[in-house]
Amino acid sequence: MLNISSDIEREIERWVASGEYSSPDELLRPAIRALDDSNEVAQELLESELLKGLEGDDVELTQGEWSAIRREAEHAAGINRSS
Repeated sequence: MLNISSDIEREIERWVASGEYSSPDELLRPAIRALDDSNEVAQELLESELLKGLEGDDVELTQGEWSAIRREAEHAAGINRSS
């Protein structure tokens, strides 16, 4: 069983009623595939970047560089620390 908000349910019903999709499954299946693909690409990119780092020269990072890395990672993860 899937619990979704009434807003999302209305959107799904609207798309199906428009005739563009024949069922909620038909609407959601490509969205779920796209999420899976996106996660797979992100994982491959992360692994590639980690390997580059492991194979590269050692460098010292400044506090500012660490802060920038943290902000970028939080942004990519959807974390907003300013609120």
